[in-house]
Amino acid sequence: MMDGSLAAWAAYFRAGDGGGGGGGDGGMAHVRELYREFQGFFPDSPGSHTALAGDVDGDGYQDLVTAEGSHDSRLTLYYGGPQGPAGDREPVFLDRAALGLPRDAHTDEADSRGWSFSLADATGDGYADLALGIAHIPGADGSYARGQVVFVPGSPGGPDASRVRQIDLDSPGVPGDTAGHWFFGRDVQLLPAAGPGRVGGLAVAATVFRGQNDDVTVMPVVRGGPLTLLSRQFTAADFGVERSFGGILAS
Repeated sequence: MMDGSLAAWAAYFRAGDGGGGGGGDGGMAHVRELYREFQGFFPDSPGSHTALAGDVDGDGYQDLVTAEGSHDSRLTLYYGGPQGPAGDREPVFLDRAALGLPRDAHTDEADSRGWSFSLADATGDGYADLALGIAHIPGADGSYARGQVVFVPGSPGGPDASRVRQIDLDSPGVPGDTAGHWFFGRDVQLLPAAGPGRVGGLAVAATVFRGQNDDVTVMPVVRGGPLTLLSRQFTAADFGVERSFGGILAS
């Protein structure tokens, strides 16, 4: 997954925090953990750790984005080098301020429940992009936990806050009745583009009809970001299954 730097990254993060910003006592998480919180989809338990790798700045080395299951919803980007972590580059903290996202009492409450996130080059430009699921964000009318997804493209300088996109159920083309949906962004998954000029994707999980079912919305991603107008929604009925469809998306 991380080319030749895999062993160095694993050794670094297996050491725990230790002042070096490691991945926790459980070491590095190579795949996302199925969160132990109620209903199993929010990373806000102190025992939950997630780490994902991708070349965010396009220098040929895999970088690492980590999140511990804390209540401050801050990700940390560790740039990679020939031996894993690049000692000459400081870790970058990715929070609302760094990403240029608005902050108020409502977002603080939503963030306290944790973020889901995914990392992959969905735009096909050679830089890994970041998607955040902030499922407890209230609706524009103040309604509870309508949810939101934030798309952050990669660039030579790392995550590009100047091109951040915020997507929710009010975005043009995103299917779903805002009166019946909750937790849009309870999980997110970026689908990498097959190469330059090819189309990637973004999958977003949500809860529908007071928790009686779930759905997954998929939209294409091009160089300019996600195309919400071409979104398509999938439900359990589309696959002939019953409840508990799409709550956790595979890495």
